Amino acid sequence: MIIRAIVSGLVTSIVVASGTVFFCAAPACSEEAELNISLGGAVYEPWDGETGHGVILSAQYALLERRFWIGLEVEHRRYDVNLESDFSPTYDSVLFRGLFHFHPFPDATFSPYVGVGTGVALHFTDRNGGNDGDRRKYRRRFSPGTTFLGLAGVQTLLPGTSRLSLFGETRIETASDIWKKRGSNWRYDQVGGVTGMLGLRARF
Repeated sequence: MIIRAIVSGLVTSIVVASGTVFFCAAPACSEEAELNISLGGAVYEPWDGETGHGVILSAQYALLERRFWIGLEVEHRRYDVNLESDFSPTYDSVLFRGLFHFHPFPDATFSPYVGVGTGVALHFTDRNGGNDGDRRKYRRRFSPGTTFLGLAGVQTLLPGTSRLSLFGETRIETASDIWKKRGSNWRYDQVGGVTGMLGLRARF
C-alpha cells in the first residue's frame, strides 16, 4: 500500500507534466497560454516539530483567460520533526509536485486563488537523538515519501510593471516519510504541516 502511494504520487506528477507539455503544444493553447515562473521563500511549521524554512520554485501555464494554471514545482525545506521514542531528527526534504491553481478574478488588483498539489518527496535525515529506538538505529539517511497539499493565495502586480507580481500563500500539507526496518515491514511517519510563503512571480 505504501509503495502504491509513492508510485501514485510519481505518476500524478508525470501525468501533470506530460499533459501540460502536450496541451500547450496544441495551436489553440499556444495562442493564449502564458508561462508563469514563481520563486518564494517559505516558513514551515510541521504538525509536531520545530519551525523550519524553505524555498519553492514553480513553472505553470495559465490557460482559459488565465483562470486555470497547471504546471510543476520543486521545494526544498529544512526542519525538525518530533517522532516517536523522543527522536527528533533534522530533515532536508526535496519535494516534486504537480500543481494546479484556479484564479477566479485574474485581472483584479488583488487576485485571490486556490490550488492543490501532489507528488513525491526525497527526505535526507540525520540520526542524532537521545535514544536508541528503531527510528534512530535502523532507518537510512535517505528515504522516499509522498506529499499532498491544498493552498490559498493572493497576488498583485508590482507598481509600474505589467508582468511582475508579488504573491503570498498559505499551504496545508500532509506528507509522509516512508522507511523500512531491516527484516520488518515498511514504516510511515507523518512530516506534514503548514507553510507560509512570500515571493515574486513573472509572467511571460
